[in-house]
Amino acid sequence: MPALTVSTMPKGKIEFIDSHIPSLESGLYTVSVSQSVTTKRSAAPTVSRPYSAEHDFFIAGERFVLDPTEVVSVFPPRGNNGDHGNVIPHVILKRSTLPWERCRAGAPETEPWLALLVVHEGDPVQLSTHNVSALRSERATGSSTDGMVLPGYVAEPGDDPDARISVLSMPRSYANALIPPEQVRALTAHVRRPMNDNSEPDGLDQAVVIATRLPRPGATTTAHLVSIEHLDSRVDPVRLVSLYNWSFSCPSDEAYLVTPSVVQAIGRKTDLSIEELKAVTKIADAGEIIGAKNFQDALKRAIGKKRSDQFFVEIASSAAHTRESFKGLILNLDRQPSSPGVGSEQSGVLGQYLRLGSTILPHLTRQGDQLQTWYRGPLAPGPVEVDNPLPAQTADQLLHYNPEIGMFDATYAAAWELGRLLAITDPTINEPVALWKTRHAQHQVAQSDTKARHLPLQRGYTADELGVPKPLEGALNRLRLLHGVPFWYLIPDERMLPVESIRFFQIDAGWIRAMLDGVMSIGRVTPADLQRDRELESYWRDDTPRTGFLLRSHVVAGWPEFQIDGYRDTIEHDHFVPSQERLDIVRKDRLAPDTMICVFDGVVMTTDLHLRPETIHFGLDRLAGQPGRFRKELRNNKGEEVASTAIDDVPFRNSKNQLIVDLAKFKGMIENELGLNVGTLSPSQFALEMIEGVEKIRLRISG
Repeated sequence: MPALTVSTMPKGKIEFIDSHIPSLESGLYTVSVSQSVTTKRSAAPTVSRPYSAEHDFFIAGERFVLDPTEVVSVFPPRGNNGDHGNVIPHVILKRSTLPWERCRAGAPETEPWLALLVVHEGDPVQLSTHNVSALRSERATGSSTDGMVLPGYVAEPGDDPDARISVLSMPRSYANALIPPEQVRALTAHVRRPMNDNSEPDGLDQAVVIATRLPRPGATTTAHLVSIEHLDSRVDPVRLVSLYNWSFSCPSDEAYLVTPSVVQAIGRKTDLSIEELKAVTKIADAGEIIGAKNFQDALKRAIGKKRSDQFFVEIASSAAHTRESFKGLILNLDRQPSSPGVGSEQSGVLGQYLRLGSTILPHLTRQGDQLQTWYRGPLAPGPVEVDNPLPAQTADQLLHYNPEIGMFDATYAAAWELGRLLAITDPTINEPVALWKTRHAQHQVAQSDTKARHLPLQRGYTADELGVPKPLEGALNRLRLLHGVPFWYLIPDERMLPVESIRFFQIDAGWIRAMLDGVMSIGRVTPADLQRDRELESYWRDDTPRTGFLLRSHVVAGWPEFQIDGYRDTIEHDHFVPSQERLDIVRKDRLAPDTMICVFDGVVMTTDLHLRPETIHFGLDRLAGQPGRFRKELRNNKGEEVASTAIDDVPFRNSKNQLIVDLAKFKGMIENELGLNVGTLSPSQFALEMIEGVEKIRLRISG
C-alpha cells in the first residue's frame, strides 16, 4: 500500500509595502494660473498686462461611509463561528491608498486615518446612527441635546446632509486602551502586493488595516473600521465614526482531539507504555474535548495520576486541536491507511481484500439465499487488473467467486446494476441511449441490405451522425467522474473514512466500464443486440487514469474555497512548482458539509493544499495548556519562521483579560529579538512578522 508523507512549505509570494501615500489628500485645493506676453517689435521690449485666474476644487474621499464594494475581504469571516481566539482581525481594502487619503491634524502622513477596533460583547460601547446634518464640532450653548458632537468636525463640500452614519461612543479610559498610541499607529496599516512564481506583480495592490486586540473566546466579537481623523482622547466620552463593521464568534476554549497521529506523537515524546497509550486512544470515543483542564483530567483518569501536572500539560499539547485552524487540521489528519480501506495486517486473500478497500455486505440472491459477499467501490488504492465479460446481459455475469475462501465478490455486478438503474430512472440518459442505438441498428441494416438503400429510412448515416450524441457524451462523462453515484457505493463502510481523515484513490477503470455497460444495456435483448453493443463499446470506452482523494474534516466546512494543486511526480523538495506542471482538476465537490471529493485527470503523486490569498491572516501562537498566554515565532527576511527567534510571552495592555496587545512594547521586543535599531520596525516588516497561514501543506504518495 502506498505511503503518505506530509510537509509544510510557503504558499505563493506576497510583498508588503509600508504605505501608498496619495499625491493629493482629501481637501480643498486652488489652482492659480498667471500669463504674460513679452513683445520685441520696438527697440524696447514691452510686457503685456498679466492675465491670471484661479480655480478651486475639492478632492472628496471617503469620510463617514464606506462603499461595501471597497472592502475586498475580512478575517475572521462575517458571521463565522470558529476558534479565532488567537487571530488578530483585519480588513482588506480595494484601493491601496485609502488608509492615507486623509490625515489627522498634526500627524505624520504615514499615520492612517482609519483604525480597526475590536469590541467584545458586553464592552462599554454604544453604537448609534445619525444624519450628517446632526453633526456638531461642539455642544451648542445652553443645550444638552443639540446634535451629535464630534470634536474637530468641519463640514466639507460634497457632504450629504441626509446620509446616515454610525457613531461609536465609549468612555475615554476604554478608548485610550483600545486605540494604539500615536507612535505605533503606522504599524496598523500597510499595502499587500501579490507576486507570482517569477517574483512579478500578480494582481492589484490592496490596503490592509489590522487590529491590535484578540477576540474573546465564548462571546460575539464585532470589528469596527473607524475614522480617527478628528480623534481627541481628552474628551469624555470619545466618539468615532464607524465606516464598516462585521461580527463573528469563537468557542470558549481550546479544543482537544485524539487521533491516531496524536497517539503516535505522544508515544514518541513520552515513555508511556503500550497499555497506557491504548488508554489514551480510548479518549477518542468522546470526540472533541473543550478546555485544557477538562482534557488533562481525562488524561489523568485514563492513565492514572502517577505523573506530574507538567507532564499532562506537555502531552496535552500534542492533542491541542483548533477546529477552525486550517494548518492544524491538515497536519493532524488521519492518513493511515492512505487509501480507502479499514487497513489490515491480515495476510493472504483476506488481507488483500481488506487492503483493496473491500468490505463484507449482506447479499440476497435471486433464489432468496442470504449470503455474505465482498464489495468494493470504484475508489481503489491503485490500478486494478480485472477481466470482466463485457458487454454483459445481466449483473450476475459479473459476480466473481473465490473458491479459496468460498465467497462471492459483487463489486462489478453492483456497478453494472447501478448503471442500469441510473439509466432507467433518468430520461436524459435513457432517451439518448435508445435513439443512438436505434440509429446504429438502422445503419447496420442499410449497409447490409443494398436493395433497400434508396428508401428514406434505409439510407445509412454519416460518421458524425454515428458518433456519441453530445447529450449522451456529457452524461457519460459525468458518470465517469462519479456524479450521481450514491455515497454508499463509494464508501460502503464508514470506517474507511473516519472523522478528520484523508484517503487517496485511483478510480477503478473496470468499475467504471461495468457501470457504463449497465447504462448502455438498455434495449439489449437478443444475441444480435449483444453483438452490436460489443461493437459500440469503442465509441464510449475511456480508460484515462483518474485519481484523487476524499477528505472528511472540519476544513471542508470551514474553508470551502481552499485551493488544491496536484502533480504527477512525487516532489521530494518543498519548493515552488511551475503551474504548467499541475494536473487538471476534473471534479471538486462537497459530498456532505464536512466531506469532499477531488478528482485529477491523471495519476497524482503530490498534492498541495493551501488557502486563498485573501484568507491569509494575522495572529499569535497559543501556548498549549496555558489559556490566555501567547507567543510569536518571528521570521527572517525571507519570510521563514525561525523557532529560535520568538517572543515567548506577548505583552498586553492593562491586563491579559482585555486581550489588547501592547503594540509599543511588542514592537520594541520584536526589534530587540531581530537585532534592529530602536524605532526602525516598519509597517511592512511588522506585517511580515504577524502573518499567519502562508504555508502550503504538501502531501506525497510513495511506494
